[in-house]
Amino acid sequence: MKKSYYLFVLVLFFANCKTTRLHTEGYIKNNIQKHYKGGFNDIQIYLIKQQPIKGKKGKGGGYIELVGYKYNNEAGLVFALDKKGMVRKSFLEDDGYITPFGVTHYYKILTIAECKEILTKYNQLLELAKEDNRVIDISNTIHFDYTLSDDFYFSIEKIKRNKNYYKSYVHFWVSGQKYTLFQYLDGATGVVEKGVMNDINSFIKWAESN
Repeated sequence: MKKSYYLFVLVLFFANCKTTRLHTEGYIKNNIQKHYKGGFNDIQIYLIKQQPIKGKKGKGGGYIELVGYKYNNEAGLVFALDKKGMVRKSFLEDDGYITPFGVTHYYKILTIAECKEILTKYNQLLELAKEDNRVIDISNTIHFDYTLSDDFYFSIEKIKRNKNYYKSYVHFWVSGQKYTLFQYLDGATGVVEKGVMNDINSFIKWAESN
């Protein structure tokens, strides 16, 4: 019995020891970390999140991987995002990298300051959406956006479901691609799910630690 228990614990331990995906690791090693002939250096990597994004009604889906790094006394958060079977590059200079399997990888590096800005502005955006008193008809939508940079903004999509409450979704738009990261209900339920905001906060705490 003890042997079976220890085997179960060991399997569970290794199942939870995830590592960064190869193409994300390759991006970090070749675009962030610098290598010079005869030189030594090191980089610390922190895997925060890996999961598919279901999206909503066929939109906003994909895959997200959040990876923090510390390198040369600087820290950053890499958003590694995938789109499958629906994105094609028109020109070589377009954002993204397409694999032979039809998956396009997008990468965005955020500084600690930009991560803090997201948390602050998200709360302000949430208040704007909650305080908006416009009367809209059922199935009408209002988008509340905050732009972090020319290729990264996030949006609260407020949809009127019936006369008692509305449903809201939070989308991140990276390199022109939409990722529906979480949703919350307001009105009758008053439930708020912060989702990826907690992951960003985890990165900030890690980045500012010794």
